[in-house]
Amino acid sequence: MASVLDIVLYSLFSLLGNSAKALTGFGQAIVFFLFWQIAVLFGYHSDFKYAVFIQAFSLFSAHPLYIYKAKIRQYAHRKVLMYFTPSLILSTLLGQYTASMVNVHVIQIVGGFLVL
Repeated sequence: MASVLDIVLYSLFSLLGNSAKALTGFGQAIVFFLFWQIAVLFGYHSDFKYAVFIQAFSLFSAHPLYIYKAKIRQYAHRKVLMYFTPSLILSTLLGQYTASMVNVHVIQIVGGFLVL
């Protein structure tokens, strides 16, 4: 069960991440995990996979508003969506499968080197 601290921190991280996405159009996960990593450095104990789930759920729950504000019916091109949507679904499933097979510590080390 999640503690009060978990709820407060993840809510704050989600708010900051979604605010960044609303202002810039990208970067929700970047901002979310920036503050999550800062919290971990200050001694907050959290599971990386749980943080990924909360971040993805936070972004997923905000998408209806983003779609509405972007006026997707007016500006979207059907051909682009027909190519983009299946590849998005396939890459999401592949990413979830890969994440279940790879050790979290390996991902953190590779991610750390990529950031450098």
